[in-house]
Amino acid sequence: GLTPFFDVESGAKFNIIREVDTRSRYGADFAWVWGPLAVAAESTYVLYEDITTSADQFDFELEDNSASVLWMVTGEEPTLQNGVFQPIEPKRSVREGGLGAIGLAFRYDSFEADNIAYDVMVYEGESVREAVAYTIALNWYLAPSVRMILDATRTEFDRPLLIDRDPITGEAVYSEREDVITGRFQFGF
Repeated sequence: GLTPFFDVESGAKFNIIREVDTRSRYGADFAWVWGPLAVAAESTYVLYEDITTSADQFDFELEDNSASVLWMVTGEEPTLQNGVFQPIEPKRSVREGGLGAIGLAFRYDSFEADNIAYDVMVYEGESVREAVAYTIALNWYLAPSVRMILDATRTEFDRPLLIDRDPITGEAVYSEREDVITGRFQFGF
């Protein structure tokens, strides 16, 4: 839903971030296909060492993980080439009088930041330390280069997050989750 759920301002809790000695980032990904199934997973870990503010010095870690599965209901077989998923080729496109290809997908995402985030870096309500999202999607491949996608995502936060402000009263609206439905019509070239 494009709601930022983790944001560190340079003036983190009135302690200006003056220096970060080292940033290390590690990641791994995995992709696999078998018949009409495609599976992908990714993990990213970031470590900031010796963050110096006007009042503290500390280390800070972020971790993000995701896993997704695609099942081609109409039997098409996803392909990988050099570690990259290739466009789905419908057995019979809509242009040829067929149904195209239909795929169902599920995705799980998790984000976690160190506990120190609330102590030193972010304001509770403006950022969260943990977020978990579940997405289900319907993919309709009308032709090799034309696709329609409809997906629904629920993101759950470890604490209430500022989502919006009431335009009339100015009162803050907080939520422990966000539900989003999106659609996309895509042409590939």
